[in-house]
Amino acid sequence: MARRHKRSAGYDPGRPLVQTHVPKSGGNSLQSSLERALDKPAYVTWDRSTFGAFEAFDTIEPAKRAQMVGVPAGIDRLPDDLEWVSGHVSATTTFAQLPAAQHLLVLREPRSRLLSHWAYWRTRPPRHMASWGEWGAAAVRSVRTFESFLADDSVLAQTDNVATRMLLWGHRRLPDAARIPRGADRKLGRAALRVLDTYTYIDVLENPDWAQNLGQWLGVAFTSTPENDTPASDGPDGIELSKHLTPRAMNLLESATRLDAALWRNVARMVMPEESLPAIADAAFAATIARHAVLFSGRTAASPLPQ
Repeated sequence: MARRHKRSAGYDPGRPLVQTHVPKSGGNSLQSSLERALDKPAYVTWDRSTFGAFEAFDTIEPAKRAQMVGVPAGIDRLPDDLEWVSGHVSATTTFAQLPAAQHLLVLREPRSRLLSHWAYWRTRPPRHMASWGEWGAAAVRSVRTFESFLADDSVLAQTDNVATRMLLWGHRRLPDAARIPRGADRKLGRAALRVLDTYTYIDVLENPDWAQNLGQWLGVAFTSTPENDTPASDGPDGIELSKHLTPRAMNLLESATRLDAALWRNVARMVMPEESLPAIADAAFAATIARHAVLFSGRTAASPLPQ
């Protein structure tokens, strides 16, 4: 049975707006589109929720740390007078520090999200990751293969059911330094849905009407412009993506997306109640595979998906 989400009647410009930006879920495009629609820049931030057990924050570029909440040389809390916020920041942080805020989340089919995340990190020249210090170095080391990326515990906070982690960061059943045990799925799944119920606006990127619906909720002209920030491979021949989608990689992928997949299905069922969600999810994943197969070949994709 579909859950019903109590979406508010419309955006209230008198209250702060928070966009929970799950990595590689179209969040950069959404942020830019919201900045144009609202005619104001976002306050961009991070917290510890997508860093797991990482502690070497002193190796990250000072300008980046100055935007981060709850890390050494960062900020203790978000400013009280913010109009709207976007970032890889947990609902735990933003609900606690901006209790009057309207929270917005657009989820992406999680297998597609994770494959795009690997492709993004893998095609970034190491020099572009240098500003992230030891975290950037760990990211570069993790992406030799899709399997190595999914299996690397040093970056698991950005691979293991990331949307669930961002909704529930700090939950007693949510480990920072280990993968979420399957025995915790039931409690964490229910807890994540309860947090989603407190969001003001939720949707999925695979809903063809998501941008139109968001514009109606905002009450302003809203057009989403995809931003493709995953470059083509620098190599002349690229790589064969199919060789990375091994049986072990696909098993790791299932484990790393199982809770997020349940979240996606629940939201998709609310916004597309008449659609075949398994077919939509599989089509989205197939399109992501096709797109990145082209990227890794060194050619340019004809119809890039939002990143």
